[in-house]
Amino acid sequence: MKPGKGKVEAKIFSTRKLQKELSFAQTILLLHAFSGCDTTSAIYRKSKASTVNLFKNQLSQMKNIADIFYNPSSTSDAISQAREKMFLAIYKVPANEHNLNNHRYAAFLKSSTKWGWGRGDDGFLFPVTTNDPVAPDTILNSIFCRCTTGSGGRCGCRKSGMQCSSVCATCHGICTNGAPLEEEEFELDREVEESNEI
Repeated sequence: MKPGKGKVEAKIFSTRKLQKELSFAQTILLLHAFSGCDTTSAIYRKSKASTVNLFKNQLSQMKNIADIFYNPSSTSDAISQAREKMFLAIYKVPANEHNLNNHRYAAFLKSSTKWGWGRGDDGFLFPVTTNDPVAPDTILNSIFCRCTTGSGGRCGCRKSGMQCSSVCATCHGICTNGAPLEEEEFELDREVEESNEI
């Protein structure tokens, strides 16, 4: 029994039914090893159910692969090739592809377009940095003064042509150069919204 979780209902699996349908007596250990067990990590984004369905849908091809693993006289090269075929089958690679490394490279190139990578003139991949600004202009251009006399001639905000804000050390924006409180709150809300959109 596999307990349910959330909206997923509990399921009951019959080992006798599985043995009858899929000849599990010969392949259950191989399926268990390839789909993850106590001593083997599961294959990325591939569940036990998908591996079982693979054997169910391509039984003759998978049985040929399984026979190599179960044959005590199989060479290490034969086992290595069978392992590669098994991985290619699990990831549903086209039949004309027989090399796992080639498929991994092709899969990386395909997914790299979603990750912000480009190919240079030399053929090497390079990361594409974002075209968006790191923060809204109002934040990037904001400063705060540390003048001790309020908003006088030495006020850094006034010299920059900006109004004092609540982060200014002495006046906290409550001075003759300060923005009205409502306007400052509106600006801060808009900055938060814009940064969330990024």
